Amino acid sequence: MTIKAGRETSIIMSLENRYQQTEYSLFCYNNRMSEGFQSRIDRPRNRMHTVTALDRLYYIFVKVRAPSDAEVGDVVRIHCIAKSAHDTVSKSYSLMVASNYD
Repeated sequence: MTIKAGRETSIIMSLENRYQQTEYSLFCYNNRMSEGFQSRIDRPRNRMHTVTALDRLYYIFVKVRAPSDAEVGDVVRIHCIAKSAHDTVSKSYSLMVASNYD
């Protein structure tokens, strides 16, 4: 997937819990924060998420913004982590800067 420099895009990540009903804390970060790339969880609004149904997909909506001076071809890796008292799961997603902001 791509993003334009100076613009914002949304990505959706899904998590599936098959083993236990529990509360998870959700976190999101990227590997290029020091260069101005921003990422944050847009939904769910509450960072503590309760899994109530097993074998159900839960979706995390993440907003990503590239700095206006990002170079075409730059790649940012978005990481989302869900942690409970007994479990940790993570997913990652890569975005490439496709064009400069006009």
